Amino acid sequence: MSKKPESKRQQRLARAIKARYGDDVFLYKVHGNAYQPSGIPDHVGVVYGLFFGLEVKEPNGELSAVQQTRIRQIRRAGGIAGAVVTEEDVFELLPPIRPETT
Repeated sequence: MSKKPESKRQQRLARAIKARYGDDVFLYKVHGNAYQPSGIPDHVGVVYGLFFGLEVKEPNGELSAVQQTRIRQIRRAGGIAGAVVTEEDVFELLPPIRPETT
């Protein structure tokens, strides 16, 4: 069975995040089920002490009302959250990489 386009996009974006931040990021792919609240973003994580939630969408995809609510809740609590389609979208939301310190 082949993967859906959105699943491939999620994997591609996760690889890009890990490549950019390396050991400075904790990234978790959320696999929704009946035991968790609905609308949790596809990827959640922490980079440089900042919590983030990324809802991965196809180019013409739209956020559901509950996804919009979860994104607002994360932002209100001080986290970073949003819908992303491309790597550029991801890196507009997440902070720049830290320069090496010696």
